[in-house]
Amino acid sequence: MSGLAADLVLAERFRLRRLLGRGGSAEVWLASDTALAVDVALKIITVADPAAASRLADTLCGELEPLQRLVHPGIVRIHGVHADGARCCISMEAVIGAESAALRGAAWQRIVAALIEVVEALQYAHAQGVVHGDLKVANLLGDADGRWRLCDFRMAAFSSGGAVSLSNVSPQQLAGASPTVSDDVYALGALLYDLLSGAPPLHPDITPERIRNEIPARPGVDGAGQPLPLALVQLVAALLEKSPARRPVGMAAVRAVLEELLQDEGSRSRRKRGDSPALSEASPAVLQKLRSQRRDGLPAWLVYAGALLLLAGLAAVLFLLPKLVSERPVVLPPPPVAATPAAPAPPATPEPSPPPAAAAPAEKALPPPPPPPAPRIAASPPKPAPPDKSAQEFERALSRGLNALAAGQLAEARQAIDRAVALRPQDPGVQNALAQLHAEERRASIATLQAEAQQLVAAEQWPAAVARYAAVLAIDANVLGVQQGLAAAQARAQLDQQLEQALARAERFNDDAIAGPAQRLVAEAAAVPAPGPVLRGQIERLKAQLAVAAQPVAVQFESDNQTTVVIYKVGNLGTFSSRSLELRPGPYVVVGTRDGYRDVRRNIRVDPAGNMPPVVIRCEEAI
Repeated sequence: MSGLAADLVLAERFRLRRLLGRGGSAEVWLASDTALAVDVALKIITVADPAAASRLADTLCGELEPLQRLVHPGIVRIHGVHADGARCCISMEAVIGAESAALRGAAWQRIVAALIEVVEALQYAHAQGVVHGDLKVANLLGDADGRWRLCDFRMAAFSSGGAVSLSNVSPQQLAGASPTVSDDVYALGALLYDLLSGAPPLHPDITPERIRNEIPARPGVDGAGQPLPLALVQLVAALLEKSPARRPVGMAAVRAVLEELLQDEGSRSRRKRGDSPALSEASPAVLQKLRSQRRDGLPAWLVYAGALLLLAGLAAVLFLLPKLVSERPVVLPPPPVAATPAAPAPPATPEPSPPPAAAAPAEKALPPPPPPPAPRIAASPPKPAPPDKSAQEFERALSRGLNALAAGQLAEARQAIDRAVALRPQDPGVQNALAQLHAEERRASIATLQAEAQQLVAAEQWPAAVARYAAVLAIDANVLGVQQGLAAAQARAQLDQQLEQALARAERFNDDAIAGPAQRLVAEAAAVPAPGPVLRGQIERLKAQLAVAAQPVAVQFESDNQTTVVIYKVGNLGTFSSRSLELRPGPYVVVGTRDGYRDVRRNIRVDPAGNMPPVVIRCEEAI
């Protein structure tokens, strides 16, 4: 792009400092925002003419509104959109740190740790109803604290008619459909593949046909030469499934698998020599977490999980079954009872007096030699009844729930404990587990709301912060510090509202009744300790508007020397042919009166630059 250079000022507030990057349709510059008194990243798009820039700015304002509501440490904040001639500028938070391309070829542990931060940010955005739509290496930024941040969410204004990057596009997006959560899942798989292998899937000859039909080769080692864990390879394959129904439903499942991978790696690194090796690098818990989030289908990793279960069953046969067989008493078939007489045995030695009829069937059923077995059979206990399946299911559900509760996996704990409650609602153990779950869910909700409130305070989104603090108190009115946080947020929310209302009435600062309170409001806002960029910007804008309104401008009035001219809130000018008057910028109402003629009323606006023609006031319509 031509015409952009350091020290150039755009939109009367952004002084360019240095070029950060260049894309197909835009340049991104580090710039000083004189209105906010902060450095920003300024994305500059040059279009055909000022009218096109104005239209693009209007479109982007609407598209960026949901993005501006995203407040998360893993998402780059967007400040606003400005037009300057044939340029449209998007002002964003400046993130200066590590280059995302440095992750390519890194050890898989470092890549997974970085991707957990990305997935967490995506999970938050999806919960707010926002899809990224263009997830790739270039859209990850590393900040000075070492955290990875998401930027450049896809916008329709830049998508229609533009070239499509095939490195991260799903088969469904090839048809031009709007991106969905499932497309972000696919793009995350392409991103992970790119970082692990050093190039996107199907590189270098990526075509739409190959994306639709060809399965990428599975990466084997990372850039450091380490073999990739099988669970990680299978996760990439699941993310890159052609059908959305065969991909993980959302980012929660992906995040659980990535976290489990790092936990397993930490456990392996702490293992001492001589410990029993794991059957596989793919933890069954990892695969189960991913499997539980799938809708249908039978991906490769599910077959692997089935193989693990089969191995577990085989181990039970090899180790448990012999023990059970050796410990279980020998039980012969039960003796016949009176209701089922046995076939008569051939007589051995006739006895002069037969035994009682009731005992005869039992004696005939026993072989004569040797005699000892008969009493043992008669004394053996009856065959135990089959185990109660509902009791077993209850125990399994309760055990799963308590294990998940101990691990902090509240969603899984809720599902399992609810199942146990359905089976035995009055069981004391399940009631205790339910009480623990309720307490943990309350604590988790409070922690989440407090974290969101702190993020909103940092972003100076005061009404939303007030709502979060109030939600915490609705759960527990005694949480330490929340009452003070709520009071402070309410005060700032009120100040923020007053400042915005004053700015909205800036054109009427030529009226002392409006300008006076605005000046007092500026003084009140300036006394706030440690003001953030939003408050500083409001103060500067309000000061600037008051300063403009305080500078009178010469205005020429013309009449017919017979019309009495009055300017509301200024005074009666009497009659005259021509008169110049010093007026402060803003709107005025001018009225002309003359006996026998209809009054004339004109609404005028005094331009701060003084560029306005003479104001003509004459009563010329006779009554």
